[in-house]
Amino acid sequence: MEQYIQCFIGKENVISELSDSWIHAHKVNLAEGFCLIPLTEKLIDDMDELADSGSEMAHEEFNMLSKSIELVLKENSYIDKIGYIEIKYFGGIGVQSAILYSKGNIVSGPTSTKTYWDEKNYKYIDEPPAERAINSILLEFGMNKRNDIDLFDLLGLGKFRSNEKIIKSL
Repeated sequence: MEQYIQCFIGKENVISELSDSWIHAHKVNLAEGFCLIPLTEKLIDDMDELADSGSEMAHEEFNMLSKSIELVLKENSYIDKIGYIEIKYFGGIGVQSAILYSKGNIVSGPTSTKTYWDEKNYKYIDEPPAERAINSILLEFGMNKRNDIDLFDLLGLGKFRSNEKIIKSL
């Protein structure tokens, strides 16, 4: 099953402020006081037009993070830390990328983790082998690492398969 998501992520206060500022921003509540806003075509168009910093990509690790969207992230990071994540998986194989902003600066990332299937050892392998990209920024948000559950799953991110399905769940 394919999973393809691009979204803003943060605590409720900063995500609420962001969603209140953009007509096409749809806030979704997660666990642990976190929320996300999926990056839709209408929201991208609005941010590229109104932030007017350019539609070219801000960092090579991402497919949708334009310079205009990054400007919006930097501006909102004065309220509280705010992150941006992209997920593209199919059958457990894929890539996740993450970046975290605070007070107008990048405080973690940009970073990516690629997951592939190792035929020789019959298991999934992460490259690089350290903490996955999204979990690393969740730790920077102040979440506590738990041995029994992945932070990504703890927030409930695993149940979402696409930005469109996130919007339909509202």
